[in-house]
Amino acid sequence: MSDAISVVIGWMIGWVVASLGVYAFADWKGKNGLVYFLFALIFSPVIAFIIVAVQPTSQEVLDARALKRGDLKECPNCGVLSGYLAYKCDPCGEPFPRESS
Repeated sequence: MSDAISVVIGWMIGWVVASLGVYAFADWKGKNGLVYFLFALIFSPVIAFIIVAVQPTSQEVLDARALKRGDLKECPNCGVLSGYLAYKCDPCGEPFPRESS
């Protein structure tokens, strides 16, 4: 009896860990990780992983996160995104405003 319980507990722990992996993968692709985590818990982590994998990456969400973190700068003239170390925009040549420290 205790062997059966330990097997069930092992499967449950594996299911939750795999669902957390789906959460991380969905978040990495710019999707709402919580929705896919709950889907994986209820249905199947494998199915949820496949659904996330076939969807395109949400580049707008990832760019917005990078802007918020300060990893990217947006050109005030043309709106092109550049790395945080850039001192001028590559396409238009507009210098980025200096950041006060």
